[in-house]
Amino acid sequence: MQNSHKWLSRFRLKSNTWVYVPTLETLNEGKLLKKIIEFRWLPPANYYHLKSGGHVDAVKYHLNGKFFVHVDVKKFFNSINRSRITRELKPYFGYEKSRAIAMESTVSIPLDSGQIFALPFGFVQSTIIASLCFRKSSLGNTIDMLNKAEGVRASVYVDDIIISTQCFEKAEAALLMIQKSAARSGFSLNEEKTQGPSHSITAFNIDLQYQFMKITDWRFSELLSSYKDASSDKQKSGIWGYVNSISPAQASTLV
Repeated sequence: MQNSHKWLSRFRLKSNTWVYVPTLETLNEGKLLKKIIEFRWLPPANYYHLKSGGHVDAVKYHLNGKFFVHVDVKKFFNSINRSRITRELKPYFGYEKSRAIAMESTVSIPLDSGQIFALPFGFVQSTIIASLCFRKSSLGNTIDMLNKAEGVRASVYVDDIIISTQCFEKAEAALLMIQKSAARSGFSLNEEKTQGPSHSITAFNIDLQYQFMKITDWRFSELLSSYKDASSDKQKSGIWGYVNSISPAQASTLV
């Protein structure tokens, strides 16, 4: 299938990331590939983007932490190119099938430095493939090792990594390990978004401290406005439920 036939349209977000709208054929093929990979590979329990609890549970996982680190992988999907996909899928599917999946799942993405064939935002199978490739990388191994270390927790949500520890030194060491293994893996960390080690961080518009989390003030103002303007009880209930899952105290002010 030619690149231009895989997607109907594409648009660029403010973050400069291209989003691709797949054709119906690509959408159906993506669903099938996602199921095939999920059948062969079981994601780690701390990859919260592949679980029902989502980003809220990714933050809650760290409530017992006293020091936190938050890092963001820059242009995550763009880092997952055809050769990486083929290499990491090969143990599960063999070379020919892995190469076919890589060809089917990548598009030509325009960058300032030229074109690359990598996973696009918008394809059904992109997240599961990126997650598998991430887990098999040096950075993925480091996250796994940290999460098994005493007094340390590590969670992944697509391109967001949160680390929590019981002491400052472990948090500092964890950040250094992540930075070094990211470089070895060919992943770039967004230095502007790196937080910690510190007693508090903000992730997914949620402020996190030891035994405490709340929605950031500006995001809560947006949700409050949406709640007041909601056109149905169902919509109100959805907003209240989300807020309450993070901060019952904030949810009580909605009613």
